[in-house]
Amino acid sequence: MESEAEKLEFSYKYPFSKAAMEIIGSASSKIEEKYLRLGKLRLEEDLSRRRPEFTTVKLNEIKRSIVVSYVYSRMLASALSDRYLLNVYINAESNRVRSALSSEETNNVMELSKELGIPVASEDGSFAIRFDQFLMNKQKGTGLQLVNRNLDKGMVYLSLTELSEIIAEAARKRIAANLPISTKKLPKEILEYAKSVKRPVRKARVQQGGKIYRWIEKILETPIHDVRHRTVNLILAPYLINVRNIPEEEAVKIITEYIEKCKELNPDTNVNGAYIKYQCKYAKSKGLKPLSLKRAKELYEGTLELGE
Repeated sequence: MESEAEKLEFSYKYPFSKAAMEIIGSASSKIEEKYLRLGKLRLEEDLSRRRPEFTTVKLNEIKRSIVVSYVYSRMLASALSDRYLLNVYINAESNRVRSALSSEETNNVMELSKELGIPVASEDGSFAIRFDQFLMNKQKGTGLQLVNRNLDKGMVYLSLTELSEIIAEAARKRIAANLPISTKKLPKEILEYAKSVKRPVRKARVQQGGKIYRWIEKILETPIHDVRHRTVNLILAPYLINVRNIPEEEAVKIITEYIEKCKELNPDTNVNGAYIKYQCKYAKSKGLKPLSLKRAKELYEGTLELGE
């Protein structure tokens, strides 16, 4: 990027980028009320269940505020201490990236792709990516199948819309990195201000003996070293799909992230993406409900204390 204006233009669209980090690094280290407010507004929009769109602005001061407020939104999202809401936030931020890319200039598309480790070339209005890189980065369920796709000399050719899906997923992983921030590392002003964040109302909460399934939420927050197959098919998939009514794709992401955390305790597991996706589909088709608390306590005896 040749000028500060170009760097700022790029940064407010992609506030997780290296260019944005330079701008954030030059900002005051003190917690500022203005950015707290803007970060809260950004987070609440992300949590609103709508698909937040990127909005073009012209004033450089506003662009700079957007970049800095992104960092505040990350801290506030972490301060909520809610894994589900954190995933909603991350997915919404990646959708902002997808929205920004829809009308992006080719040079910025190339710049962002390069930064995210996706080597592409621009050719006659389309984008070329190596076959192996395409397979590595494409996401299931996004329509990026190889059938009837233009393939020549080991290169796959994509439209901007198709490439945006790949970039948005890579951006989601970048955004998710180092989240949540430990509450021990968050400033007290952030922890206090997070209490005022408007949380979405969760519909269709099923009760058991007059209580919400809080013990399943505890499981989602607590990695385990064993019984992960049964945790997925007997508890998590039925709970996310049929109790919280979360879309299949989002439920798969939540469970996958949970299993990744579990693998940090014990990497020995056969629970993979295909298994998780199948269990979510099966739970939805059969209308399964999660295991009872009594049976779950038997399942986790000596592994996890679920409480009452």
